[in-house]
Amino acid sequence: MPLSLAATGTRLGPVIAAALAALALQVTGVVTGIEDALGTMGFDPDRSLLIAALVTDALVATAAVVPRGRSRLGIAAGVVAFGGIFRSTFLRETSTALSPAPGQGHFDAGGWLTTVFVLITIAILCGAIADVLAGSVRASFVEAAARVRSVVRGGTPKRSLIRPAAVFAALAITIVAAPIFGDMVNYEPDVRLTAGAPAPVGLVGGNVAGPTLPPTAASDPFLEPAVLAGGDARTPIDPGRPWLAWRPSGTGRIAEYQLPGPWTGGTSSTASIWVYTPPGYPTGTRRLPVIYEVPWGVISFLRGADIQGALDSLTTSGTIPASIVVFVSELGGPYPDSECINSADGREWFERFMTATVVPFIDSRYLTIARPSARALMGFSYGGYCAAMLMLRHPDLFASSVSFSGYFQAALRSGETPNAWRPYGGNQALITATSPIDEAAAVPARLRPSLFVELSGSPTETFFGPQYQAFAAAVHRAGIALALFPTQLGHSWAAVRSELGSVLATLAARENALGVFAA
Repeated sequence: MPLSLAATGTRLGPVIAAALAALALQVTGVVTGIEDALGTMGFDPDRSLLIAALVTDALVATAAVVPRGRSRLGIAAGVVAFGGIFRSTFLRETSTALSPAPGQGHFDAGGWLTTVFVLITIAILCGAIADVLAGSVRASFVEAAARVRSVVRGGTPKRSLIRPAAVFAALAITIVAAPIFGDMVNYEPDVRLTAGAPAPVGLVGGNVAGPTLPPTAASDPFLEPAVLAGGDARTPIDPGRPWLAWRPSGTGRIAEYQLPGPWTGGTSSTASIWVYTPPGYPTGTRRLPVIYEVPWGVISFLRGADIQGALDSLTTSGTIPASIVVFVSELGGPYPDSECINSADGREWFERFMTATVVPFIDSRYLTIARPSARALMGFSYGGYCAAMLMLRHPDLFASSVSFSGYFQAALRSGETPNAWRPYGGNQALITATSPIDEAAAVPARLRPSLFVELSGSPTETFFGPQYQAFAAAVHRAGIALALFPTQLGHSWAAVRSELGSVLATLAARENALGVFAA
């Protein structure tokens, strides 16, 4: 019995090690960190999660090697970890493929089965490669330790003979799986789930399939930092800091809420919002301006920009006034990227959620200055698109927008925006109505003097640079006040961290010019 128990414990060693590794990767946020890093590089959420799941697979299989060397159980545990992370995304993609939007093809059962086969195959190969490499490293350490201890181990294990047929089978599977997996990473994980749809544009060799942007002159005025006045005679910003009279100290807090999800058929019935309240809140009855960040949750901004520490520091130093910042997440809906619109098929209504649910919810629970001049929208990457689009469509609700490295045309097909077209379903009227470059000229003339657009981005970057310049020109032509923060840090969290203080300080100066802080 003791020998039996010992043998059982030896067999369970790799499984226990794998389970502990999987738990540690989740608890420590490694998986989320990988997703965020890939998102910063330009990968959409689905591809980021796919790659993060494969990295987890490899790390779990590697951990299983530690107790007793190479282990098939470790490879199996890695595959299970991969499935646990990517399962919900694949189920959502399958649901979308079963009921595609008009003009987006039809469900391909053969492609679905091929995708499942390739996912399993790649997960096994990933774990197996990690197992082999980790096993070799472990064996080298064991051998080195044995020599140091001058311990002679008896018996030499015989090398197992690998049948040629197995080698050819493995090569054949790899040859079939590799190009398909390459498509899944280059385009989208569900690229094989439908047939007859327009060809997607990949990260490699992808170009924007949208309206042609106007050429940019070499002496373009939008390449330098500037605050440009709109059509009104008022000063765009007022650098005075009346809030120094009530500058707080200490640290802020973040609270999380769950609201009914603005969608049907998603992976969650609720949508998450996080509310940052500044140091000292609430003190007395003073009401504060609000910044609404869309559509990422607070976790991305905490990891990418240390947003809580940054807001605390900017507030307590008096650089910006004490403000409430609301982070609104779209995670859980049927679309990988909702583009913050009410989708053409009616399955998701993020725009209505923001205007009719989130803003009233915040105004009813917090001491806010409940008027447009004290409300701003903020976003990074496609969140930059959302911030501009929502403000221009609702100038009677939001007076300012802050876009970090955004794009400003709706339904773009490119390697950087692989899912942007999905919620539009080919509806050209909706595309035009929600493209910020087109929206700027459609804002009622009476509301334009009160609006303010802030753009931070790399004017010379291949994809985002032309978007930055074209939108800046459209805003300026419309007579809307504009602040530009060009950076050479590209489409990255580093750019957000670098520009955040200047951008928020300028936003506060704009609100001051609009009388937000008047007694």
